[in-house]
Amino acid sequence: MTESLAEGFGDGVNDVVTLLDEAKLSDHVESLVLAALLDPDLLADNDGAISIARPVPSKRNASMVPQTFLASLSVSGFRGVGKSSVKLELSPEPGLVVVTGRNGSGKSSLAEALELLLTGVSDRWAERSVAWRDAWQHLDAESTDITANFAVEGYPGLVEIRQTITGRVKPDQAPMATVKLPGQAVMKISDTEWANAASTFRPFLSYNELGGLLEGKNINQYRAIASVLDLGALEQAAGTLRQARLNAEKTQTEVDRDRKTLAAAAEQIVEPRAQQLVPLLTARKLNLAAIDLLLSGESTDLADATLIASLAGLSTVVGPDAVAVLASVDSLVAAKGAWGAVQKTDAGRSHELASLLDRALALHASHGDRSCPVCGEGRLDNAWTLSATSQRNALVEETKELAAADSAVKVARAELTQRLGRPPKQLHAIEQLPGDLVDLVERSSDAWTNLLTAEPTLVQSTIETMCADLRQVRELAATILKERQDLWGPVHRGLAAWRHSQGDPAVRADRVKNLKTAETFMKDAINSVRTKRFGPLQQAATEVWGMLRRDSNITLDQVTLTGSGSNQGMSLSLEVDGKHKTGIGVLSQGEIHSMALALFLPRATLAASPFRFLVIDDPVQAMDPGKVEALAQVLHRSSKDRQIIVFTHDERLPEALRRLQLAARMFEVRRSVDGEMTVVKGMEPVERALSDASALLKSNLPDQVAQRVVPNFCRAAIEAACDEVIRRTKLSAGERHVDVENTILDARTLNQRMALAIFNEAGRSGEVGARLNQVSKSFGDAVGEANRGSHHGVSQAQLGKIRDDTRGLCKWLRSQ
Repeated sequence: MTESLAEGFGDGVNDVVTLLDEAKLSDHVESLVLAALLDPDLLADNDGAISIARPVPSKRNASMVPQTFLASLSVSGFRGVGKSSVKLELSPEPGLVVVTGRNGSGKSSLAEALELLLTGVSDRWAERSVAWRDAWQHLDAESTDITANFAVEGYPGLVEIRQTITGRVKPDQAPMATVKLPGQAVMKISDTEWANAASTFRPFLSYNELGGLLEGKNINQYRAIASVLDLGALEQAAGTLRQARLNAEKTQTEVDRDRKTLAAAAEQIVEPRAQQLVPLLTARKLNLAAIDLLLSGESTDLADATLIASLAGLSTVVGPDAVAVLASVDSLVAAKGAWGAVQKTDAGRSHELASLLDRALALHASHGDRSCPVCGEGRLDNAWTLSATSQRNALVEETKELAAADSAVKVARAELTQRLGRPPKQLHAIEQLPGDLVDLVERSSDAWTNLLTAEPTLVQSTIETMCADLRQVRELAATILKERQDLWGPVHRGLAAWRHSQGDPAVRADRVKNLKTAETFMKDAINSVRTKRFGPLQQAATEVWGMLRRDSNITLDQVTLTGSGSNQGMSLSLEVDGKHKTGIGVLSQGEIHSMALALFLPRATLAASPFRFLVIDDPVQAMDPGKVEALAQVLHRSSKDRQIIVFTHDERLPEALRRLQLAARMFEVRRSVDGEMTVVKGMEPVERALSDASALLKSNLPDQVAQRVVPNFCRAAIEAACDEVIRRTKLSAGERHVDVENTILDARTLNQRMALAIFNEAGRSGEVGARLNQVSKSFGDAVGEANRGSHHGVSQAQLGKIRDDTRGLCKWLRSQ
């Protein structure tokens, strides 16, 4: 169907939006509520802010739900129905239908078959043992077929729902029912709205449910009543918020547990950073900056931080390349040797003279003309300057070889200095270092500094020793660091994992708080919406109980649906004698059945329900006579706009309907001797007994059997006519139902029954014969023969006359 059969109150989003206007929640909490309703995935492990817009209010039109009436039901191979198909033909329109039949006739099998067809289960065996569940097919049937036709508003023909099972299978393995809409392809019932609608607006009330509705688990009572309130979306949202809150609290608990475990582990570690971590983790207020500093590998203690930095630096210090240094030393020694050899040649002397002239020229340039400071006789003047400069240039030309040798020495020295390098700054950071490491560092640093100005031979003799010391410094620093890291490493890894899960504790705490607020709001919203929606149902239930409680001193004050999740329940507030408040424990079995009906009928007859038919199985059992009459009135009232189909073996309901002159279509389920079932239009008890007598007269039963059984049927017809008259007379006079029924039970003989019917006094049984003979001698004969024949039999020739006389007598009695 194009329209949803489950349309009703709506999913509750509009109601929640209205309540949000009144609640004035924070934006974050409101977004949590809306996310739970509209997009639950947003709540999964999301510590950040959620932003979700309010939905645009939607309109729901319950009047568009198509009305559905039952047109026919055909069953074979199901429970008490054998191979031959049994069909119940109905008029698909409002009205009361009563299907009667003796216990074992198979009438309940028809009701359960329709329930199974639409819902996939039967309440009769739903929670019972395997022996019950697996006995759902008729023992002699090779297949099971259940077919129902429905008149659905908006469709020109009938909608067929059918379930066919070949062979013997378990209920949960049976193929799914199919739906055939006029002019459309066959569909699985799960692909239509029928299954959901049948679950929400369940139009069935079995005998098991009549007792079990109030006697079962509280949550099952709640679900049976609340299913039509369409609270599923709200309850699911509340469950989503609850789970999100539990997850957040669990994470918070786990983080706190891990923090304490980490602190206990760190306390056992003899490592400065681990010891620094302990008070940080056990403080009431966490110092995350200090914790994150330790997480970075640094220390919160300045001295210890300096020590770690020194060790880290020393563990990476690298000395000069000894091989390269020694090569530079060799180059310097060679350059110096070459320079010395040149120094001893004329070039050497020229160099010295040039140097001397350079100094004299510099003196003249600075102090002007003067006597020669060397000999005292010559004079340093301009003439001399010109001569000395010329001589000095000539000498320089002669000393180029020496200059080259001198330059080579400088280059070799520069290369050596470069390859030695300067001692790195790590060798100067020795605070807090262990003593043996301090000695090595100082020795290496001093040796390195001295080598920068040392003679090549000293460099040559000490470079390898210094490099060996530096390697030892590096290895010792690395060893100390590793020892500390081996101790700190596990704690550090645990700290990193905890810190990752910890996140921002303020954000996490706010999330838990906000989720609690959102969850509380949603629970309150459910209560508010539930109360609003359940109000009319509760009022209707109270009205129905007011009709059904006839002859009962118990009034129904209130029906309350409470709780959420697994704590959902239903409670009844009852009052005894107008003064004692109590619960359902005071109800008799008949009152429990009546209360179950009072709760079921308003739920099943909601305007939103697509089902305009209700199927009720055996509601009369355990009811006293007053409640049976009240039940007849309640069912008749409900049938004004519903097709009410009642299955019962108790003749009191049909009798009450006839006596109260309430319209009802009657059907009777009959089972033959060989087990074949048929459904026939129902007859009143008098007509049924006389019909059975006529059938026996036409049968091939042995004479001796007919001579005993036919009078029995005639007596049953007379008794039924008498009971009809007695009830009508006494109840019309205002007598209590229970008193009337007791009066009938106390009339143990047929003549006493006749006296009650004719004179309204059982004690006048002796006058019955005369009164009957006064009207017609055949009436007196009929009573006499019915009495004698049921015990001793009558002649075969008299059987037809007895039946006819009995028919006349019954007609006269019912006219009184």
